[in-house]
Amino acid sequence: MLQEEKQDKSEIKRRLIIAITWEIAKADGNIDDKEIALHDRMAKILQVPQECVNEIRRIITPSVVMQRKTQPVPLPVRASF
Repeated sequence: MLQEEKQDKSEIKRRLIIAITWEIAKADGNIDDKEIALHDRMAKILQVPQECVNEIRRIITPSVVMQRKTQPVPLPVRASF
């Protein structure tokens, strides 16, 4: 599924997987640090740039971003692998 002749299709599929897994992470209304670490790890394995991952998260969870702008909420620590 991820091996496409055209690079664009493969890239879109990898980003879609990252978006879907972020939706799953937020499904219970709480995104845990371990979920963030796992999501970062998946993005790294799928070779999705961190800037793209951050944009996907911002689009899917805008209320979290809005909350961070109005209240000093510490950003979750990202795991490095």
